[in-house]
Amino acid sequence: MATAIGKPLYTDNFTASIERISYARILVETDVSQPLIDSIEIVTPSGTFQQPVEYEWRPSFCTDCMKFRHNVEKCWAK
Repeated sequence: MATAIGKPLYTDNFTASIERISYARILVETDVSQPLIDSIEIVTPSGTFQQPVEYEWRPSFCTDCMKFRHNVEKCWAK
């Protein structure tokens, strides 16, 4: 599932050893010039469902001027 978000780099010990199955923590490298996804569609034999994706941190990135530290709403280049 992490590959649907980006390039998986590291996972925590609980996730790697499958000790905590309520959630997984994975460090994923993403392209911030592209929108971050909010959910992943999972297909199972009993049907499909949307798995929400939570981020501990989202960078401020402006897709208009392609710079960090602000978003589109606060872009001074407009």
